[in-house]
Amino acid sequence: MGSESGFAPYPCWLTCDYSAYGAGDPNAATFFPAETDFTLQNGDNWFYSPDAGVHSAAELRNMYETSVGHSTSLIIDIAPFKNGSVPVEQVAAAASLGAFVTACYSNPILQTSGSGQNIFTLNPSAAISIDRVLVSEGIANGQLIRSFTIIALQSDGTTVSLATGTAVGSNFIQVIDPPLANVSMITLNITSTAQLSPQGAPFVTNFAVFSCSSIAEEADRQWEASGY
Repeated sequence: MGSESGFAPYPCWLTCDYSAYGAGDPNAATFFPAETDFTLQNGDNWFYSPDAGVHSAAELRNMYETSVGHSTSLIIDIAPFKNGSVPVEQVAAAASLGAFVTACYSNPILQTSGSGQNIFTLNPSAAISIDRVLVSEGIANGQLIRSFTIIALQSDGTTVSLATGTAVGSNFIQVIDPPLANVSMITLNITSTAQLSPQGAPFVTNFAVFSCSSIAEEADRQWEASGY
């Protein structure tokens, strides 16, 4: 992305016209997906700095969900000592992020996929509480989705807009804060696709909802207790 901040803008497109940095262009012909990079140390320190400190568990979580969650790859800098060993606080920071990603995004409450349809619904057998929504698009034929909405229906008949977006790509993550309770249905409605989309598009490889607030809270408690 060119910022070395750990955050990618939204929308972010997988095609561009050979621009070195930036969020791409949905109408460009060159497949040139973005990558988001950052340092585990604070202050954009790519080499070990004894006074820099490291990003907290909450900061790393936010970086992941606004980089990978905005359809970019993620590169994390680990800055070793001169002898090649890795400072314990950087190991702890990386481990905290990895543990959260595995515990949260490997365990959806509900998920579905499909192609050639514009509406996808998740129907829990009983009302649920959700705090994250993920949509992934199959990109073998290009990044095709151009606009979409995600709406939740609660048990009392209330509808709540969770997201209105354009780009999906490899991943679109929406964090819902505070979590939304008493959800009885979640609907993804793809409202437009690229003009030259092939027959059978769009291709949704995953539409899923999660409840990870307790995992995040425990990660933050452990991080605070670590003293880093």
